[in-house]
Amino acid sequence: MKQIKAHIAVSLDGHTATLDRELDWLPDDVKIIVGKYYSEADCLLMGANTYNYIFEHWGGWPHKSKRSFVVSHYDTNVTPD
Repeated sequence: MKQIKAHIAVSLDGHTATLDRELDWLPDDVKIIVGKYYSEADCLLMGANTYNYIFEHWGGWPHKSKRSFVVSHYDTNVTPD
């Protein structure tokens, strides 16, 4: 049976990013841990803001080999597929 693991990043003020939507403040060891969990996952589920941030700051979607779901409260497609 598969396991579901949730990794949610939220600071005490309810935001992960700074006011200019940057994540530069995250320590490198945290980024390494998150990257490890991403690489071990069978599929990914994330919010549209997280997806857009990764896409824009990392030069595209780095997890093309994984089934990915992007959720949003907006009625719009992030990608055609």
